[in-house]
Amino acid sequence: MQLSPLQLDEMRFLGVRIECRETPELREQQKKFESFAFENTKFTSALEHICADDDVDSLVTNFAVTLTISLPNEGENPSPYIVDVKCVGYFSISKEVFPDFERRYDIGVVNGASLLYGAIREMISSVTARAWYGQLLLPSLNFQANAPSKGNYVAMPKNEPPIVPASKPKPRKKSTKALS
Repeated sequence: MQLSPLQLDEMRFLGVRIECRETPELREQQKKFESFAFENTKFTSALEHICADDDVDSLVTNFAVTLTISLPNEGENPSPYIVDVKCVGYFSISKEVFPDFERRYDIGVVNGASLLYGAIREMISSVTARAWYGQLLLPSLNFQANAPSKGNYVAMPKNEPPIVPASKPKPRKKSTKALS
């Protein structure tokens, strides 16, 4: 076993909302809960990312990934729960293992989003395990289409730095500042 070239330095939940879609009839205690199938369910995600100044003297590239997962009370087959969970992760990835900036950033964002999704999935699973309609286990997702080089990225909200696609990296400055 060895360390991964991608390290999750810190992760924080920015918001967690999980509630029953319908108010249950409390007098009718359900004994068996059916697992929920996600076919025809409105399921949305928003992935945002930003790279810190890539200090040429640093051994790693630092960046942040923010992931939001939502299951609104909409669609043909709505989930038994209304879900809106957002978290941010601060990552670093080895320049030695991935010397090409574009590839390094793609791998970092795709795998970073996967790590955050796993944490969100576990949060939802844990909270709903004791909720009225039983445990909700989100389906597995693949974030490869969200690689920065593919151009599928969401702009950061106003008053925050813009997202820089890996194919158009911003000019590098020597800096020892960490993401904040």
